[in-house]
Amino acid sequence: MPETFDIGFFVDIDLYGGVKVERHTVKDSNGIETGFNWTHPIKDLKRDLHILKPAVCSVDVEKTIRYKAFLEDLLGGALPVCIRSGTYARSMLTGHVIELMGMEAFFTAMYDCPDEVHQLMKYLSDNSVQVMRWAEANQLLRVNNTNQTSFGSSYNFTTKLPAAGYHAQAARLCDMWGSANSQETVGVSPAMFHEFVFPYYRDACEPFGLLYYGCCEPAHPFWEDIRRLPHLKKVSISRWCDEKMMGEALRGTDIVFSRKPDPNFLSVDKTLNEEGWAAHIRETLEATRGVFVEFIVRDVYTVHGNLNNPRRCVQIARQQIDKHWRG
Repeated sequence: MPETFDIGFFVDIDLYGGVKVERHTVKDSNGIETGFNWTHPIKDLKRDLHILKPAVCSVDVEKTIRYKAFLEDLLGGALPVCIRSGTYARSMLTGHVIELMGMEAFFTAMYDCPDEVHQLMKYLSDNSVQVMRWAEANQLLRVNNTNQTSFGSSYNFTTKLPAAGYHAQAARLCDMWGSANSQETVGVSPAMFHEFVFPYYRDACEPFGLLYYGCCEPAHPFWEDIRRLPHLKKVSISRWCDEKMMGEALRGTDIVFSRKPDPNFLSVDKTLNEEGWAAHIRETLEATRGVFVEFIVRDVYTVHGNLNNPRRCVQIARQQIDKHWRG
């Protein structure tokens, strides 16, 4: 459990310099907003690229301080109130592309107008770094090396941050965990990823102290580029990833194999398939001997009211670790 009540600064970031992306949602049968789409402002990349401007950022420090004081009075010292931060810019550049122009348009543009795609990716990379440097210059960064997450529910505990030269209350980007992923390019070839994606992710990730890379997309097709990202410390290994290949790739490194087991074991069947779950965990353990590993069970939307299922999942995973990995 967290030992502090965490808040962030009151920050406003107009990411595309006045260009708005309208998001439309629909509710499911339970009244919960789930499905959504965007009205993409870029209809034709060659024609519309010029509308994108540098991000405009502002912060209300006084409002943040007042809110902190209000919470401290409200909680009466029961839980310390702490201002936290990430880097104020996520390096999920292709996610921004899909917001701006859509998946199909992005994929076809790599063939139809590659020069403009490079310009767009350069803009997004530069824009991401600009936002981060703005936060750094305004002393909004707070080291996130303990009970915080940078992405993917992976906690940031490390003694490798902050970097040498750190001064409290004036954190730099090199003192911070950052994150990046490119789920949207799962359908492109490694060669196209190398040309249109990697150079811009490399530049956007350079300021970080440590990097968590990936989400649900398989890492192995693009590993030759991913492994060259600066300050890479953890890589997401989803259920669609080649575990054996990635285990071999990470063996002998200090990069963490951040495994996301299949959530269907918890969500689909009302009764846990204990033998299947144990075998699933063993596959990871067999692939990762000599590798730093963490397990993150996420994307579980229901356990059908049976809290014993996640308890048993943890118990079985620990048993398998003791038997097949630690031994």
